[in-house]
Formats: sequence, structure tokens, C-alpha cells
Amino acid sequence: MTRLIIYTVTLSMIFHQTVSASFNVTPSPFNCFASPAVTFSNASARPKIISFNSNSNKGKIILTWSITDNQDVDRFEVERSLDGKIFETAGLVFANYKSGTDSYQFFEKENKTKTYYYRIRIVAKNDSVDYSQAIMAGPDIIK
Repeated sequence: MTRLIIYTVTLSMIFHQTVSASFNVTPSPFNCFASPAVTFSNASARPKIISFNSNSNKGKIILTWSITDNQDVDRFEVERSLDGKIFETAGLVFANYKSGTDSYQFFEKENKTKTYYYRIRIVAKNDSVDYSQAIMAGPDIIK
């Protein structure tokens, strides 16, 4: 009597790629072998910020950004810092789930005496997290 045992292993790696490996094992009294088949597939594209800018107008800081793979984003956490090293959450912007590339804005009252660093924490639907570069905004920034 021959039994066919199939094992499927899926690994999620640090690079957010899914690796699937299937092993077909056919045990018999005369031989035992495994014939592995490994396939690689992209689990989902990672959303990336393609532009991130700051501006001030009428006492408000205006942050604008554009992102790829918008349909994979759950939310954006706008973070603020005085030193560019320790960030706190300034606000949330929820994704609109449109496909492809899209743009967003965040408004905050301008502090007339402080310049802040801002960055965007991108939280994808699969709970992966990525960050934009930090940019400066405030009264001392020359445009």
C-alpha cells in the first residue's frame, strides 16, 4: 500500500515575499523520496511614498504626499518631532482604498516659534509598516 503525503510550507520573509514550497513524499518499502517544488511569488506590493512636501499657509502646516499601491494601505500615521529622532503621533489619515497612485493631505496649526520634523508611518492592510523620509516644516523653513 502506497500513501501520498503532501506538505505545503509558506513562509513570510522580512522582505514581504511569500515563499511556497510543496514536497510530495511517497513512502514505500523499497524507496522513500521527496521531490520538492519551490515557487516564489510577491505576496503584495508594498506601498511607497513617491513625494512628500510641506508648506505653510494662513497659520497652518500643510503636508501633502503621494503613494503607490494605495489599495494596500490601511492608514497613515503622521508623526512629528522636534529633533528628528524621537517622534510622536500628530494625527491619522485613513486610506481611501482607491487602486493605484493617490494623494493625501494633513493640516496642523503652525507653531510660530518651533520648527518640526514630520514623517509618515504607512500601515498596510497586512500590518506591515514603512516610513517616509523626515521633512521639516515651520517658521524657519525657507521655500
